[in-house]
Amino acid sequence: MELAVAGVDLADSMEVMQDTWKKNLSPEEIAATEMVVDFDAEQTTCPACMTIFKPETPMCPGCGLRFG
Repeated sequence: MELAVAGVDLADSMEVMQDTWKKNLSPEEIAATEMVVDFDAEQTTCPACMTIFKPETPMCPGCGLRFG
């Protein structure tokens, strides 16, 4: 999707797009979009499937999501 807006309207346009996008997400999905995967931690959580795993490889063992 592309949206062309004037530079002065960029911030307002981004806010409207994010608000619209978040209306279609559950609270759990919104929380997942804000997660940070810490590969230096002993365990981390996949933001896609919520699998807790040891970050020894750049891929979630639960769903196969690749990081990096």
